Amino acid sequence: PSPPTRGSLPIVVGIHGGGWEFGYPEWAGFGALTVCATPALYITPAYALGLGEQQAWPESRDDLLAALRWVVEHAKEYGGDPARIILTGHSAGAHLAACLGLDPPLLRSAGVSPSAIKALFLVSGPVGLRAQDFAPAHWLWRFWVGRPLIWWLYRKGVSPNLRAVVGSPPEPTAVLAASPLARLAEQDPAELPGLVHVTYGGKRDFPFCKPQAKRLRAELERLGRSATSAPRVEVLEMSECDHFGTHWALAEPGSEWIAALQTALKES
Repeated sequence: PSPPTRGSLPIVVGIHGGGWEFGYPEWAGFGALTVCATPALYITPAYALGLGEQQAWPESRDDLLAALRWVVEHAKEYGGDPARIILTGHSAGAHLAACLGLDPPLLRSAGVSPSAIKALFLVSGPVGLRAQDFAPAHWLWRFWVGRPLIWWLYRKGVSPNLRAVVGSPPEPTAVLAASPLARLAEQDPAELPGLVHVTYGGKRDFPFCKPQAKRLRAELERLGRSATSAPRVEVLEMSECDHFGTHWALAEPGSEWIAALQTALKES
């Protein structure tokens, strides 16, 4: 085939996971060959980490905002189209991708047009960090007996793993700011990405992944019913994969995830 013209390639920005504490861009970069074969540019930025010692939020989010602004400003130098960007991430990286892609005012504040983000591909990551976001069923949070139990589980078992984002003890302002699911109602659906694709593994993936994916879909669909334009939502369950298996599947040429990404790249 003819080589793409300069500035015509869509761009995939892949954000690595690591529990907001550890990791490096190469964790996401292992899938570069598969993604670039579409063809596309693949960029994997670094960001502030807790390193087991400190709260890295909001620096982690702001580092990625700065990286995204750099991509927009320099994409054409590498043959990329700054108006055709897909954000993706696994685990903590999926959470941070959602924090950027589902917050159009935040993007604009960094000099990035929300319309440049054509799709979000979120893999095995949380989109809400509030106690109720980790309830196995939403009705349980509303039940008078369930709420104290969920709060107790959140304080003892969940929030220590979120320390690099929400602090210890959890800071309510950080929890809300880092919970795009909680703030979707504030957003203009027409400014959100045209596609939100959410992937989770089977029973061996983290237990919050499936319920949060379903809640995100339900909230986006609710927004769509009252708007003329809203994201299309796709949910993919990789039933044979655990939390890390969904990560490795991102580099498999024949995987359903790659097929969905390739379709989104061609449509962007």
